[in-house]
Amino acid sequence: MGGVLPTAPYQCVEGSYDIQYQRKGSVDHVGSGSTGEVRACTHAGTKEMRCVKSIEKVSWLTRMHVMEEISVLKAVSGKHPNIVRYIEFFEEWGTISLIFEFCPKGNLDQAIQSSMLRSGGERLASNLLHQITSALAFLPEMKIVHRDVKPANLVFSDGMTLKLTDFGSACFASAPLQECQGSPAFYAPEQSNLHRGKGYSFPVDMWALGISFYMLLFDGVHPFQSETAGQMHRNNYRSGEFQVGWLTSRGASDLLEWLLMPNPDQRIGPSDAVNHAWFSSYGYGNGSFTKSRPTKLALDSHGNWRPTY
Repeated sequence: MGGVLPTAPYQCVEGSYDIQYQRKGSVDHVGSGSTGEVRACTHAGTKEMRCVKSIEKVSWLTRMHVMEEISVLKAVSGKHPNIVRYIEFFEEWGTISLIFEFCPKGNLDQAIQSSMLRSGGERLASNLLHQITSALAFLPEMKIVHRDVKPANLVFSDGMTLKLTDFGSACFASAPLQECQGSPAFYAPEQSNLHRGKGYSFPVDMWALGISFYMLLFDGVHPFQSETAGQMHRNNYRSGEFQVGWLTSRGASDLLEWLLMPNPDQRIGPSDAVNHAWFSSYGYGNGSFTKSRPTKLALDSHGNWRPTY
């Protein structure tokens, strides 16, 4: 991790914001971040609605991680329309409160579970996915890996504008990373192979995007879900083998195959993904990415990459 740590202003968040301390599931309880609860709040002066993520009982190590999160947020905030806007933070008596723009429409995971997106089909899916792919194309320019891309961290700000949020696992990456952060169900195969000492980098976000895309298309089902509830099919996960519905278009299937390439060197990057032909068929991107997929490399039981035939 890197970046310049900001100086913490020791101010009282309660004096600047009216925080709605409501139970989980209520209208004012926005959600849970990787490091704290997220609630709605109102600015005391402007009365503008915002969100506050509060991290309580902060140890020295936790404070260091939160300050690194703030460094990442400062690097990206306001620079891309599909990344949530960070505003400021407060620190007091062992609690750090981060203030963000208010995103009142819930997250993509909630929308998938409620089936509210089903009628939109692939046209709506392409709109939503292209927004986040665009955001992920911006992060490598800033040398940032998000490390926790998933439907629950994609929030609706208004209408169908989707924004990437929760940078609690994100970091600056100038070299391969060796420590896993984020949600295990969205880990890329190279993150399960760290004992080989090769590390991982930006491509893990595209793998997580692929899983999120699959869940968007298939009502929240994980592409590598086994018959045992809550478990993944390990062999399919390592080889990138998954099933799609017979109504799934060829273009959507092709993009899924590119995103869920087990080997990170073969996996499509965000700058190519935004111009995939499936997106351009719905009016997004320029359709310039037309490469044929290579023979897929799978991770064997010894941690080596082998071709699948």
